[in-house]
Amino acid sequence: MSGPTAVKSPRVRRKRAGSFHHGDLAEQLALAAAELVERKGYHAFTMKELAARLGVSDAAIYRHYASRDALLAEVGVRGFLRFIAAIEAALQGVDDPFESVARYGRAYVRFAVGNPGWFRLQFSRTAAEGLRQIPGVMERFAPAEAARLRLLQLWRAALPPGDDRVADLYRLVWGTVHGLAGFVVERVFQLVQTDEERIAAADVAIDLLVASLRARAAQPVADADVAR
Repeated sequence: MSGPTAVKSPRVRRKRAGSFHHGDLAEQLALAAAELVERKGYHAFTMKELAARLGVSDAAIYRHYASRDALLAEVGVRGFLRFIAAIEAALQGVDDPFESVARYGRAYVRFAVGNPGWFRLQFSRTAAEGLRQIPGVMERFAPAEAARLRLLQLWRAALPPGDDRVADLYRLVWGTVHGLAGFVVERVFQLVQTDEERIAAADVAIDLLVASLRARAAQPVADADVAR
Protein backbone atom coordinates (compact mmCIF):
# COMPACT_ATOMS: atom_id res chain seq x y z
CA MET A 1 0.00 0.00 0.00
CA SER A 2 1.55 3.25 -1.08
CA GLY A 3 -0.09 5.86 1.13
CA PRO A 4 -2.44 6.61 4.02
CA THR A 5 -5.88 5.08 3.78
CA ALA A 6 -8.49 7.62 4.81
CA VAL A 7 -11.93 6.66 6.04
CA LYS A 8 -14.39 7.80 3.41
CA SER A 9 -17.91 8.39 4.69
CA PRO A 10 -21.08 9.47 2.92
CA ARG A 11 -21.62 13.22 2.80
CA VAL A 12 -23.16 14.76 5.88
CA ARG A 13 -26.40 16.60 5.20
CA ARG A 14 -27.57 19.63 7.15
CA LYS A 15 -31.17 19.36 8.25
CA ARG A 16 -33.95 21.11 6.40
CA ALA A 17 -37.15 21.62 8.34
CA GLY A 18 -38.88 18.28 8.74
CA SER A 19 -36.27 16.45 6.65
CA PHE A 20 -34.95 13.99 9.23
CA HIS A 21 -36.91 10.81 9.74
CA HIS A 22 -36.49 8.28 12.51
CA GLY A 23 -33.17 6.51 11.99
CA ASP A 24 -31.92 9.01 9.41
CA LEU A 25 -30.82 11.48 12.07
CA ALA A 26 -28.89 8.77 13.92
CA GLU A 27 -26.94 8.07 10.74
CA GLN A 28 -26.25 11.74 10.04
CA LEU A 29 -25.12 12.27 13.63
CA ALA A 30 -22.59 9.44 13.36
CA LEU A 31 -21.25 10.73 10.03
CA ALA A 32 -20.95 14.32 11.24
CA ALA A 33 -19.35 13.21 14.49
CA ALA A 34 -16.74 11.23 12.56
CA GLU A 35 -15.87 14.32 10.51
CA LEU A 36 -15.52 16.46 13.63
CA VAL A 37 -13.34 13.85 15.32
CA GLU A 38 -10.97 13.85 12.36
CA ARG A 39 -10.89 17.63 12.11
CA LYS A 40 -10.70 18.58 15.79
CA GLY A 41 -10.00 15.39 17.76
CA TYR A 42 -12.32 13.60 20.14
CA HIS A 43 -11.20 15.66 23.14
CA ALA A 44 -12.55 18.83 21.51
CA PHE A 45 -15.73 17.18 20.26
CA THR A 46 -18.94 18.67 21.71
CA MET A 47 -22.57 17.73 21.27
CA LYS A 48 -23.46 21.43 21.01
CA GLU A 49 -21.23 21.91 17.97
CA LEU A 50 -22.62 18.74 16.42
CA ALA A 51 -26.20 19.91 16.94
CA ALA A 52 -25.42 23.29 15.39
CA ARG A 53 -23.71 21.61 12.43
CA LEU A 54 -26.82 19.58 11.62
CA GLY A 55 -29.34 22.20 12.65
CA VAL A 56 -30.98 20.11 15.36
CA SER A 57 -31.46 20.51 19.10
CA ASP A 58 -29.22 18.93 21.72
CA ALA A 59 -32.23 16.95 22.90
CA ALA A 60 -32.65 15.43 19.44
CA ILE A 61 -29.16 13.92 19.67
CA TYR A 62 -29.86 12.27 23.00
CA ARG A 63 -32.93 10.57 21.59
CA HIS A 64 -30.53 8.52 19.46
CA TYR A 65 -27.37 8.34 21.57
CA ALA A 66 -27.40 8.03 25.34
CA SER A 67 -24.31 10.17 25.83
CA ARG A 68 -21.33 11.82 24.18
CA ASP A 69 -19.27 8.69 24.91
CA ALA A 70 -21.87 6.48 23.26
CA LEU A 71 -21.82 8.56 20.09
CA LEU A 72 -18.03 8.62 20.01
CA ALA A 73 -17.97 4.87 20.55
CA GLU A 74 -20.25 4.50 17.53
CA VAL A 75 -17.74 6.52 15.51
CA GLY A 76 -15.02 4.20 16.77
CA VAL A 77 -16.90 1.03 15.85
CA ARG A 78 -17.60 2.22 12.32
CA GLY A 79 -14.00 3.23 11.81
CA PHE A 80 -12.77 -0.06 13.25
CA LEU A 81 -14.84 -2.07 10.79
CA ARG A 82 -13.38 -0.01 7.93
CA PHE A 83 -9.94 -0.62 9.40
CA ILE A 84 -10.54 -4.38 9.40
CA ALA A 85 -11.69 -4.18 5.78
CA ALA A 86 -8.46 -2.36 4.87
CA ILE A 87 -6.37 -5.03 6.59
CA GLU A 88 -8.29 -7.80 4.84
CA ALA A 89 -7.82 -6.10 1.48
CA ALA A 90 -4.06 -5.85 2.08
CA LEU A 91 -3.90 -9.57 2.89
CA GLN A 92 -6.03 -10.69 -0.05
CA GLY A 93 -4.43 -13.67 -1.79
CA VAL A 94 -1.44 -13.84 0.59
CA ASP A 95 -0.67 -17.28 2.03
CA ASP A 96 2.93 -16.76 3.18
CA PRO A 97 2.85 -16.01 6.94
CA PHE A 98 5.85 -13.68 6.87
CA GLU A 99 4.58 -11.66 3.92
CA SER A 100 1.23 -11.42 5.68
CA VAL A 101 2.91 -9.93 8.77
CA ALA A 102 4.58 -7.31 6.57
CA ARG A 103 1.38 -6.41 4.73
CA TYR A 104 -0.62 -6.34 7.97
CA GLY A 105 1.88 -3.96 9.51
CA ARG A 106 2.04 -1.60 6.57
CA ALA A 107 -1.73 -1.49 6.16
CA TYR A 108 -2.16 -0.88 9.89
CA VAL A 109 0.24 2.06 9.95
CA ARG A 110 -1.18 3.63 6.81
CA PHE A 111 -4.76 3.42 7.99
CA ALA A 112 -3.80 5.04 11.29
CA VAL A 113 -1.95 7.83 9.51
CA GLY A 114 -4.89 8.40 7.18
CA ASN A 115 -7.37 8.49 10.09
CA PRO A 116 -5.52 9.93 13.11
CA GLY A 117 -8.65 11.22 14.85
CA TRP A 118 -10.22 7.77 14.73
CA PHE A 119 -6.95 6.12 15.80
CA ARG A 120 -6.65 8.27 18.91
CA LEU A 121 -10.33 7.77 19.74
CA GLN A 122 -10.48 4.02 19.15
CA PHE A 123 -7.91 3.17 21.79
CA SER A 124 -9.14 5.62 24.41
CA ARG A 125 -11.08 5.22 27.64
CA THR A 126 -13.82 7.36 26.08
CA ALA A 127 -14.52 4.74 23.42
CA ALA A 128 -14.29 1.89 25.92
CA GLU A 129 -16.82 3.53 28.22
CA GLY A 130 -19.15 4.37 25.37
CA LEU A 131 -19.26 0.80 24.07
CA ARG A 132 -21.08 -0.23 27.24
CA GLN A 133 -23.91 2.10 26.27
CA ILE A 134 -24.56 0.67 22.78
CA PRO A 135 -26.95 -2.31 22.87
CA GLY A 136 -25.71 -5.38 21.02
CA VAL A 137 -22.49 -3.69 19.95
CA MET A 138 -20.28 -6.74 20.42
CA GLU A 139 -22.12 -8.58 17.66
CA ARG A 140 -20.88 -5.96 15.23
CA PHE A 141 -17.29 -6.98 15.95
CA ALA A 142 -17.84 -10.43 14.43
CA PRO A 143 -15.91 -9.53 11.22
CA ALA A 144 -12.96 -8.41 13.34
CA GLU A 145 -12.92 -11.66 15.31
CA ALA A 146 -13.15 -13.69 12.11
CA ALA A 147 -10.20 -11.73 10.69
CA ARG A 148 -8.18 -12.30 13.85
CA LEU A 149 -8.80 -16.05 13.70
CA ARG A 150 -7.66 -16.13 10.08
CA LEU A 151 -4.45 -14.36 11.07
CA LEU A 152 -3.84 -16.80 13.91
CA GLN A 153 -4.23 -19.70 11.54
CA LEU A 154 -1.88 -18.14 8.99
CA TRP A 155 0.74 -16.96 11.47
CA ARG A 156 1.00 -20.35 13.15
CA ALA A 157 3.28 -21.32 10.25
CA ALA A 158 5.66 -18.50 11.21
CA LEU A 159 6.57 -20.31 14.46
CA PRO A 160 9.35 -22.89 14.85
CA PRO A 161 8.17 -26.50 14.69
CA GLY A 162 6.69 -27.53 18.02
CA ASP A 163 6.07 -23.96 19.18
CA ASP A 164 2.35 -23.37 19.61
CA ARG A 165 2.47 -19.85 21.07
CA VAL A 166 0.55 -18.28 18.22
CA ALA A 167 -1.47 -16.07 20.60
CA ASP A 168 1.80 -14.67 21.95
CA LEU A 169 3.02 -14.10 18.40
CA TYR A 170 -0.18 -12.22 17.62
CA ARG A 171 0.35 -9.98 20.65
CA LEU A 172 3.97 -9.37 19.63
CA VAL A 173 3.08 -8.36 16.09
CA TRP A 174 0.06 -6.29 17.11
CA GLY A 175 1.93 -4.52 19.90
CA THR A 176 4.89 -3.70 17.68
CA VAL A 177 2.80 -2.47 14.78
CA HIS A 178 0.41 -0.50 16.98
CA GLY A 179 3.34 1.21 18.67
CA LEU A 180 4.85 2.12 15.32
CA ALA A 181 1.50 3.49 14.15
CA GLY A 182 1.32 5.64 17.27
CA PHE A 183 4.84 6.97 16.71
CA VAL A 184 3.98 7.95 13.15
CA VAL A 185 0.59 9.48 13.99
CA GLU A 186 2.01 11.54 16.85
CA ARG A 187 5.14 12.40 14.82
CA VAL A 188 7.55 11.36 17.56
CA PHE A 189 10.02 9.50 15.33
CA GLN A 190 13.32 11.35 15.58
CA LEU A 191 15.77 12.03 12.73
CA VAL A 192 12.94 12.23 10.19
CA GLN A 193 10.96 15.30 9.20
CA THR A 194 7.99 14.31 7.04
CA ASP A 195 5.08 11.90 7.28
CA GLU A 196 6.47 10.01 4.29
CA GLU A 197 9.79 9.57 6.09
CA ARG A 198 7.99 8.45 9.24
CA ILE A 199 6.00 5.85 7.32
CA ALA A 200 9.20 4.67 5.64
CA ALA A 201 10.89 4.34 9.05
CA ALA A 202 7.94 2.26 10.28
CA ASP A 203 8.22 0.06 7.18
CA VAL A 204 11.90 -0.60 7.95
CA ALA A 205 11.00 -1.59 11.51
CA ILE A 206 8.30 -3.94 10.21
CA ASP A 207 10.80 -5.50 7.80
CA LEU A 208 13.20 -6.09 10.68
CA LEU A 209 10.42 -7.74 12.68
CA VAL A 210 9.63 -10.03 9.75
CA ALA A 211 13.32 -10.88 9.31
CA SER A 212 13.59 -11.81 12.98
CA LEU A 213 10.51 -14.03 12.71
CA ARG A 214 11.98 -15.78 9.67
CA ALA A 215 15.23 -16.41 11.53
CA ARG A 216 13.38 -17.67 14.58
CA ALA A 217 11.27 -20.07 12.53
CA ALA A 218 14.41 -21.61 11.04
CA GLN A 219 15.87 -22.55 14.43
CA PRO A 220 15.83 -26.22 15.49
CA VAL A 221 13.15 -27.25 17.92
CA ALA A 222 15.73 -27.74 20.67
CA ASP A 223 16.69 -24.07 20.44
CA ALA A 224 13.15 -22.73 20.29
CA ASP A 225 12.94 -22.42 24.08
CA VAL A 226 9.23 -23.15 24.00
CA ALA A 227 7.48 -22.60 27.31
CA ARG A 228 5.41 -25.60 28.41
